[in-house]
Amino acid sequence: MVLDAYIVGLELQARIGKLINPVHYQRGWHGTSTVGTIGTAGACARLLGLDQSGVLAAMSIAFSMVAGSKKQFGSMMKPIHAGLAAQHGLMAARMAAVGISGTPDFLTGSWSFQELYADRDDSLIESSLLGLGERLAILDDGLLVKRFPCCASAHCLIESK
Repeated sequence: MVLDAYIVGLELQARIGKLINPVHYQRGWHGTSTVGTIGTAGACARLLGLDQSGVLAAMSIAFSMVAGSKKQFGSMMKPIHAGLAAQHGLMAARMAAVGISGTPDFLTGSWSFQELYADRDDSLIESSLLGLGERLAILDDGLLVKRFPCCASAHCLIESK
């Protein structure tokens, strides 16, 4: 059950990432704290046993909680982004579990996650869903495991010591 929720979260983050990147990252957003919050909400909702509408509600609630600028890179706040994404994702799933919901069309369209955090590009909707249900992102893209508990950009320096 935990592995299933983990895979769901990874898949959601991969699909949402394809919907908004590279513009999202280029504009200064930290995907861990934006995309990560929404994907975590979906994973936690799955772990809580919510149905499809409950998972969607959790993700929509999480959309209202996303934040995190790359301006924080190099500060003590940057690693806290991951913790806030986890906290907000779980909080959103627990809200959905008690019946709180948000708009179901939060990812695309006017005032959506895509439009506010990247550029509205309807052509990316289809490409972000390509292969859904056929192949998993973890199989296509792989999984990068961090060897050290810090930003990946510091790993080369650590390995050289």
